[in-house]
Amino acid sequence: MKILFLFGSQLLLEGINSILKKLYKNVSISYLTSLPELEFQLNASKWDLVIVDADQGFLFIEKILKLTKLKDANIKTIFFYEVLNQKGLMAYRLGLKGSFSKSDSKANIELAFKTVLNGQVYVPQSLILNIICDGHVFTNLEHQVGLLSNKEKELLFFLSQGKRMKEITQLMKLAPSTLSTHKHRIMQKLRLNTNQEFNSFLKAYSDSFR
Repeated sequence: MKILFLFGSQLLLEGINSILKKLYKNVSISYLTSLPELEFQLNASKWDLVIVDADQGFLFIEKILKLTKLKDANIKTIFFYEVLNQKGLMAYRLGLKGSFSKSDSKANIELAFKTVLNGQVYVPQSLILNIICDGHVFTNLEHQVGLLSNKEKELLFFLSQGKRMKEITQLMKLAPSTLSTHKHRIMQKLRLNTNQEFNSFLKAYSDSFR
């Protein structure tokens, strides 16, 4: 498998190389630092995947997507970001196959590579939630909420109303530690890895069920 790695740090390159060699045999990664290098390599040989540090600005990543698509429509592209955002959605519309955050877990990064190299599109959960909050995509929130217990649903409802945990302890007549446990279980069941993802889900929930 031949891979082009563009603009990322040496440390991240080593980490990704380690992940890919664990998943696949005969992995070869070439490190590039400029668009002319990318264009030259695309012309010189056949590649399976292009991995790009996409924190360089949208015009930059738009050029990369158009360039790879023009040279070989079969080349798969994965972008990684410091923070996933709406620019990621725009990149998917231009043909991006997958993305992940630099702070993502190893398991999530492995899933991104497996999905893309299997010919499918991978969209991280954190990006989906942020898109929902901006009104671009609607997922089956009713099904997700259905995974929760009645107490967890009640806590979710109060939190979506902007109530603080101290106030909710009085409303639900539960100890603060019990509420914290309920919140932790909500995050586990909905696969929300950070408080930022949890808050994004709260906003999506509030917008969809009010």
